[in-house]
Amino acid sequence: MDCPHCHEENLVGSKLCASCGTSMMSAPPEFVVSPTVTQFPQGIPARIDDAQPAPTPMPSAPVAAPAAPAAHGPPLQAFCRVCMEGFARTAGEKGLPLCPTCRQFAPVPGGDATKNEVQLHPATQAQPGVDPRAGSAIRRVKPVQRRVTLRVGPVVAVLGLAIGVIGMGVVTFVGRETDPAAAYLADARPEPATFAVTPTETEVVRLESTLTLGLVREMTRANFANQTEKVLNLRQTTVQTADVAWVRDDPRGVVIDAAVECRVAVQTGSAGGTDGRDARVHPWDGHRATARLVVPAAAATQVLGGDAAVVGRDVVPCLTVRDIGAPSGSVAAGATWRATVMLPFAMSREGAIRAVSFPCELTYHGNLRRSGVKMNLFGLRGTVPAHPSHLLDEMNRAGVKIRGALLFDATTGLLAQANLTADVSAWLDRGRIEDLVHLTGTLDVKRR
Repeated sequence: MDCPHCHEENLVGSKLCASCGTSMMSAPPEFVVSPTVTQFPQGIPARIDDAQPAPTPMPSAPVAAPAAPAAHGPPLQAFCRVCMEGFARTAGEKGLPLCPTCRQFAPVPGGDATKNEVQLHPATQAQPGVDPRAGSAIRRVKPVQRRVTLRVGPVVAVLGLAIGVIGMGVVTFVGRETDPAAAYLADARPEPATFAVTPTETEVVRLESTLTLGLVREMTRANFANQTEKVLNLRQTTVQTADVAWVRDDPRGVVIDAAVECRVAVQTGSAGGTDGRDARVHPWDGHRATARLVVPAAAATQVLGGDAAVVGRDVVPCLTVRDIGAPSGSVAAGATWRATVMLPFAMSREGAIRAVSFPCELTYHGNLRRSGVKMNLFGLRGTVPAHPSHLLDEMNRAGVKIRGALLFDATTGLLAQANLTADVSAWLDRGRIEDLVHLTGTLDVKRR
C-alpha cells in the first residue's frame, strides 16, 4: 500500500510510513476542509451521486479560495527514528525521518571508509564506560583476569569425609572400650581384702538407685513389609530409695530390713502410636513396702522365708558383696571370677522393666577411700545369657554389653556406690527380624 503523503510503497497493514514517518491512517495533504464546501482534487464532487453542479454561494457568504500549497507540501508531524522526538517534516521529503538535531550527526556523504567520521550522539557521551574518542557507543569490555586456583569443593569434601571417618573410628573405639571402673583405678591401692557382710547394728544406710533407660520395640507388622516399625520408643528415669538396717544374726545369714520406695521421675516418647508420658509401663511405679531380707553366707539376698527378692523393687541391685559372688577368704588385687548377677536390664514387649541374671565376669581391683570411708573396688562385665529366651520368651537372638564399677563398704560389705552402663537387645529372627526389643541406659547408686 502507498503512503497518502509521500506515495512511497509500504507493507500492507503498516501504521507508519517507512519513508516519511507519518501516519498511514491520516488524510492526504490535498484534502482541504472549508466551512462551506468540501473540495477533492481533480474536481471530484462532494457527492458522487450528485450530477448537478454545486450551487453558487450567496453573496453574503463568499467562498474562500483554497490557499496555494507550499513548494514541498504542508508540514507534517513525524517522529525521529533516532531520538524518537517529534518534529515538523514536509510531505515531499524523502528518506528516513530524522530530526534536525540527529541529522547533523549523520555520516558525511563521500567520506573515507577507513576513517570514522561519525560523531556520537550527545545521549551516549554521558554514559559511564564509553570512550568518546573511539567513535562508537559500545562500552569498553573490562578484561577478565583468570586466576589459577585450586578447586575448593572436592578438597572440602575429601577433608570432611576423612574427618568423619576418623570421628566415627574414635567414637566407636571409645564406646567399645569405655569401662566405668577405669575412672577409679588411679586411686585404687592393690591390697588384698576379705569380703564379709556385717551391717552396723545402730546405723541405717540409705541407698538411692537411679535407672535411666531408653526402651525401644520394633516389629514387622505385615508379611510383605521389608522393614521393622517402631511401636514403642520411651525414655524413662526411675528412682528407687532403700533404707537398710540390721535386724539380727541368724543361722541362715544376716537378717536386714529394707524400706523401699519406687517412682517414675521422668518419662517421654511414644507408646502404641500415642504420647508415652502417661503410659504406665514401669511395673513398680508407686511401690512402697518394707521387706525383711536375709543374706546367706554364700548366696544372693533373699526374702526371709525362701522367696527370691525382686531386684529393682525389693532390693537395690548388687546390695551386698554376696550378690556379686565375691569369694570368701583373702582375695588379692586383680583376682577374677564369674558369677550370675541380677540386674534390671531386660524389658517386656510392653516396655516393663525386668530383672534378669546375667553371666558376669568380676575383678577385684583394690581399695580406696571416699569421704573418709574405705571401699573395695570391683569391675563388672556382663555377657549374653545361655539362652536368648531368658531375656524374653520366643526370642532366638540376643546381644548384651554391660560394664560397671562397684564400690562396697570394706567394713559392712554393703554397696556404697555403683556406675553401670547397659546395651541389651533380644530379637526374633526367622530369615529376617520380625520382633526386636532394645534397652540402653545407665544405673547409678549412691549412699546418702
